[in-house]
Amino acid sequence: MKNFLAVSSLVVLLGGCGLIAALDQMDREADQRACDGFGFRRRTDAYSNCMMQQAAQREAEDQRAQRARDREAFERVRRR
Repeated sequence: MKNFLAVSSLVVLLGGCGLIAALDQMDREADQRACDGFGFRRRTDAYSNCMMQQAAQREAEDQRAQRARDREAFERVRRR
């Protein structure tokens, strides 16, 4: 039973790593499409700056969404 749990946990963890890598790749591709669409040429400083700005914007959006989820959870707990 212990071995089964250990193997199951390992499979879940490794599967999660693959999912995270896939999501990161999707974000990168979306950033590249955006910067390509803005007309920046790849392998230039302007393109690198665009990619960094896209990543910073996504991070800010993720933080706003997390704060909203935290507020909702707090309100649910408070109402009990």
